[in-house]
Amino acid sequence: MRLAKRLSVLEQQRRKAAKEPIRVIFQSVCGEPNLANSYFKRTLHPDGTLVEMVFLDGAINDADMEALIASLPIERIQSATPCFGNLPRPIGETIGLAQAVRP
Repeated sequence: MRLAKRLSVLEQQRRKAAKEPIRVIFQSVCGEPNLANSYFKRTLHPDGTLVEMVFLDGAINDADMEALIASLPIERIQSATPCFGNLPRPIGETIGLAQAVRP
């Protein structure tokens, strides 16, 4: 019982401290970005935690990465139960290939 209470206290402290999204980015180190082959998942959880996962085929600079992530939609999770069934979505289909393919 003490362990469960301690874990609960630690989790509450983590939530208060987490003001930035949890972000995981997988990106090629070279090559032009190919957003048609790239995937993402952004989820907002009931506790207010924003989790962002980006699988980018190609390389872009930090400013372009921030702009790209900000342009992607956020899926709201309604229950506190983790949902592992929703796979990352293709970026090219989400923002349109006209925007996705840059010269």
